[in-house]
Amino acid sequence: MKDCVSHDAALRWLLGNPNPLATGQGHPCADALPSRAPTDEEADALAHAAGAQTVEVLVRDKSGMRKTDRLHAHLETRTLPGRSLIRMEAFTICSPELVFLQVAATSDLLETIACGYALCSAYRLDASARGGVRIREHGDAPLTSTQRIAHYLELRDGVRGVARARRALRYVVDNSFSPMESGIAMCLSLPLNLGGHALGDVVLNPKLKVRVGTDAHGRRVYETRRPDLLVTRALPTGERRQAAVDFDSVAVHSSRRDHARDAARRNELQSSLGMPHFTLAGSQATDYVAFCRFIDLVRISLGQRRKDFSRGGGERDRKRLENVRHRQFELWLRLVSGAARAIGR
Repeated sequence: MKDCVSHDAALRWLLGNPNPLATGQGHPCADALPSRAPTDEEADALAHAAGAQTVEVLVRDKSGMRKTDRLHAHLETRTLPGRSLIRMEAFTICSPELVFLQVAATSDLLETIACGYALCSAYRLDASARGGVRIREHGDAPLTSTQRIAHYLELRDGVRGVARARRALRYVVDNSFSPMESGIAMCLSLPLNLGGHALGDVVLNPKLKVRVGTDAHGRRVYETRRPDLLVTRALPTGERRQAAVDFDSVAVHSSRRDHARDAARRNELQSSLGMPHFTLAGSQATDYVAFCRFIDLVRISLGQRRKDFSRGGGERDRKRLENVRHRQFELWLRLVSGAARAIGR
């Protein structure tokens, strides 16, 4: 019976490696968990195989639990539903869906939301890649999706952390291409009480059909464009307004050819679909004043008034505004600023 890597150790392994189910390196299962944690020697070998400083594992018997500098055992006495685990050659690892539930049981709501973005993303962390991120392609695939996580949570009703996991999942969006995209999406879309700006619903890297010209016979020519983020807001009148946003980081778009290509794509989106298209530079994203100005531009384009709670002008409204602004700064600091750390690192 193989040791089962879980919690943060499992999260880090999953986000830093190709999807084992997509590559065929792992197989879904719901095997019985080991009754005891590994010995020190076994823990060292497991930590090496999992690429972890401290390895976390699941055991089914309380008597088999123990904790050292390199090992942390967690108790799991409930019967796990199918596809809760992934059987690898050297060890078993918790599935992305189970890891999301484990994060919800041990972390706050914002951390759980950010973890959901990472698990449902189209990237993996790779220190050797440009910007430390590599898109999952060529046989790789996203680890999971919001739909698959929702289905798994239905099977775990009553388990510790499931209520927070369900609440967090309401705010998770599939298909992020980078941790910065996830952070920007959360800042744009989360409600005010969670530190977001509540500008509207966000879709990441959608495929949009745009007109790029005409052919030699006068027929319209269309191509697919993918902005990093598409924000949609429904106005009280029933009108829907949209704005496209791209994050332009020197680490990702470094050549003049890249910049020229991106400028042409922005023009195509604006002329073909009639929606404003914004570019957020890396220097703007990591400067809070510049970031807030950028947010204001997107907000105005979507026809949304600034929420300043100043109707009464009293002390209560002032404090409420201060609390909102503080939460927004904290969210930016946590996920977008130069000091922000990606989930899984």
